Amino acid sequence: MSLRIRRGTDSQRQGITPLEGELLYATDTKKLYVGDGSTGGGIVVDSSAGTSTLNDLANVTAPSPNTNDIIKWNGSAWITAAQNAPAALNDLTNVSASPTTGQSLIWSGSAWVAGQPYGDGSDLNTNIISNDSTIMVNVATSTIAASSITASSVTANFIGDVFAEDGVNKVVSNGAVFGQAQFTGDLTGSVIGSIYTDNSTKIIDGQTGLITGDIVSEQVTSTEITTPVMRVEGASTQGTLHLRNRNGAAAVADQDSLGRIVFGEDDVTPYWTVAATKDYWSASPNPTGTSDYGDFFQVWKNGKTQIGGELGGSGYAGWVREPVARLEVFGNVHITDASELLLGSMTTTQRNALTAANGMLVYNTTTNKFEGYENGSWVSLVA
Repeated sequence: MSLRIRRGTDSQRQGITPLEGELLYATDTKKLYVGDGSTGGGIVVDSSAGTSTLNDLANVTAPSPNTNDIIKWNGSAWITAAQNAPAALNDLTNVSASPTTGQSLIWSGSAWVAGQPYGDGSDLNTNIISNDSTIMVNVATSTIAASSITASSVTANFIGDVFAEDGVNKVVSNGAVFGQAQFTGDLTGSVIGSIYTDNSTKIIDGQTGLITGDIVSEQVTSTEITTPVMRVEGASTQGTLHLRNRNGAAAVADQDSLGRIVFGEDDVTPYWTVAATKDYWSASPNPTGTSDYGDFFQVWKNGKTQIGGELGGSGYAGWVREPVARLEVFGNVHITDASELLLGSMTTTQRNALTAANGMLVYNTTTNKFEGYENGSWVSLVA
């Protein structure tokens, strides 16, 4: 004798809530259900309607496994993988990395770890990116694209040209070979080392601190020259200091001025000026910043000497006029102490050969008399 339980189609089953322990059978799906008193349609108990495969689990994704596959947890679900095959780079035994965007694997000495490349950069061939993702060093173009490089000091060999902020004007030209680098522009700061000219001639010795070349400048201003001694060395037994006007002589009245030395203290008005032309050199006071053209001491290249002179209409008259005698004094002469005045001694023949001018005094050795040139003729001063 057989026992028949409550039965019907699956749609009929879903329309009832069986009592607890009550069995239901769906005639069309051939599945058996048991009631719990609250679940509509009951709970399936037929083994063919349950979780029949591993992939049916909610946290398993293994729809098509291969022979000998295993499942591994990938952080959110179980997935299939070949035996002994890593599911991620970090699964390798010598990798310990939780990288962020842009990082690389770097060997730490015992394992591969995530990080940024560093070291001497001898084998580094990659762009350098700033925090705002802009390229600072471009490998493709071999250029530094940073807007500025700020450092207290740079100790390294530098190869290449340096441009101004406009990216057009070159301030440092590297040159093709050693010693050909050229600097163009203003320099503020310290320079350590020797300085060479375009033809590789050393003009400042960085070891000795000596200037070994010519100084060509309209003005040399320095607070570093603190010693009162200027040493001039030459190949011969004596040193020679040359002050040369490379631009040619400048006109001062009818003379060709070669240059001048102005003496003063700090930024106050200069005190003295020593100047030279092609014909004479002179020394004059400089109380107002301009040489005093009336009071001066002057020696001409023919040996004539002049003290003082007339200003004249141009202000240069006495300054640029050749003295009329071996010694010309514009002004009076005061002889002090027990000193004598010795006049020129000459014969009458020599006296007559002079270009006489009223006021001349001589001692005539022919007549043994003091004589003066008065009103166009020579006369004896003592009867």
